[in-house]
Amino acid sequence: MLPDEATSFSLISAAGGHAALPKLHPIRRWTSPVQGKLQIKGTLNHTTDNGNGIRLTIISSRSGLLGRWTAHNSAQMYELAVDVEVGDVIDAVVDAQGSHTSDGYSNRYEISIVGRGPEDKRLWDSTTDFHGPLEPNTYEQKSTVGQQLAYGWLLAYGRRATTEELQVSIEFLREQLSLLRSQNHKTPLSQAMTNYCQALLGSNQFLYIE
Repeated sequence: MLPDEATSFSLISAAGGHAALPKLHPIRRWTSPVQGKLQIKGTLNHTTDNGNGIRLTIISSRSGLLGRWTAHNSAQMYELAVDVEVGDVIDAVVDAQGSHTSDGYSNRYEISIVGRGPEDKRLWDSTTDFHGPLEPNTYEQKSTVGQQLAYGWLLAYGRRATTEELQVSIEFLREQLSLLRSQNHKTPLSQAMTNYCQALLGSNQFLYIE
């Protein structure tokens, strides 16, 4: 519900959010798993002539201010490059400009490695590759990861998972995600789900009929 008691009108989603005053800024934070030069390209959208628009600021923990862009009933494209070390943080901060009236926005951007060979052309999309709560686009386009795991169990074994079995499945996925991300895997969630399905299909319960 807006306004929230703690965060007022400030909110954030995979695609954008809403700015608020005075110091409740939505922030998308990306922590670099690589060393090298990055390119950041995106589009900031504000789609109403009400209010006075919003401002995007991109900040590097190593290099400081990288750029500022504003949008009011318009789309503002932006692009920049920055050198990073492993562990550097890139923040995309959106704030209101004098008023938070009609300050809903969208901000989609991509972070990619510059100057690497074709075997290392990694790319991170702010709407799909930044991780808070994960919402995959499969299984009727609406399911959560937990529902995906339960549905996989139902398909493999023809019955619903118990609470204990679902908890084991969630822990398996969590460990897989942690391992794959530590290895800088390009699509950790997709690969973790693949590994989960392979585990289901390789189990005694699947292979042997009682």
